[in-house]
Amino acid sequence: MKRKMLFGFIVVCSLVLNVAFVTMWLTHAVPRFMMSQRMCGHENMNCRKCPLHEKLGLTDSQWGVLRPRVEAYRQVVDTIRYEISTSREALLAELAKTPTDTAALRACRERIQDWQIKMQEQVVANVLEQKAVLTPEQQRQFIEMVRNGMRYEDGTCMAGIMGNAYPKSGR
Repeated sequence: MKRKMLFGFIVVCSLVLNVAFVTMWLTHAVPRFMMSQRMCGHENMNCRKCPLHEKLGLTDSQWGVLRPRVEAYRQVVDTIRYEISTSREALLAELAKTPTDTAALRACRERIQDWQIKMQEQVVANVLEQKAVLTPEQQRQFIEMVRNGMRYEDGTCMAGIMGNAYPKSGR
């Protein structure tokens, strides 16, 4: 009798733990899967067009012009992201030291700011390059999609401007 109860307890615990494991896995895997369907990623470059450009309705000739530019942009941005991350780690390492070297902190902050400026320059250049290939209506949609991508859940943008401060044209 005790063996049956012990066996039943083990089976119930096993089921509960398996359900918890599958639930946690799904809560992490599903959002990543859904995001990869919406965004251009390195793995999506083999497809005809990335989802962003699918929504814009790019022609094959437009995508033929944009694809090499997008691939080059991604490579540069990946390098800049790595440098920003490395610079932030260096800043945290300096902050952890006792006593703190203010000159080293300043140098780390300046390095981060320099890389952030390079990132901004790359983003602006990329948007301008893409706009040059798009029709006026595609440009409007593209800028609106970029703007919507910058919004936080509370309605503010990365720049701190309220999301409803931009008039919705065509809606």
